[in-house]
Amino acid sequence: MKEYLKIGSYTPATDEAPEVIEREYYGQGDIFKDEEAFCNHYDKPCYAPELTDAVYTKQDFIDLCGGREDFAEICFDIVDWQSPDTWVLEQYTNGEWGDCPTCNYVYNRHSDPRPCEKCGGPLEYEYGLTARDGITKVEPRMLRIIIDTRQPLGLFYALADGEYTAVDNHDGHAWTEAFPNLRRCKRWLLNQHLTAGGDEA
Repeated sequence: MKEYLKIGSYTPATDEAPEVIEREYYGQGDIFKDEEAFCNHYDKPCYAPELTDAVYTKQDFIDLCGGREDFAEICFDIVDWQSPDTWVLEQYTNGEWGDCPTCNYVYNRHSDPRPCEKCGGPLEYEYGLTARDGITKVEPRMLRIIIDTRQPLGLFYALADGEYTAVDNHDGHAWTEAFPNLRRCKRWLLNQHLTAGGDEA
């Protein structure tokens, strides 16, 4: 019989009492982690990081990993204090993961600009490179994580379905606007008082 890792405990909220997260030290911090819940249930709480009261289910891990259950398993195995959102963001920032611009499949790039392992489509551009103007082009999935987590700080944009989405997160507020072309997108990021149409706000 398989022995599952169990760190701390989780008691769901009831009509009489709020949820209770009991953390224990493991790896690099105090967390709640339930391997049995992750392996056998998609909607049962299985992880709570050290610094927030957010509680994650297996389905949450899968959603963060673009539907890749195998990537979700890697993420669950590795996190031992940090938020899963932060760990996934690091995979994009470090060039380990990529979103195929042709089929949107999340795949392992192994830090190389290699073709998509599912459809064979080539990467149309490099991500994660900061231009001289201080603006960084990122993948759409990474941009969504930046909006959700407000990390890292900086100026970012992504191209999806012919539309440029800009995120000004220099102050941790993740101000967001959509634009029809790159010129307007960058102009807004450098002069946020402008509207998406390029006029004064």
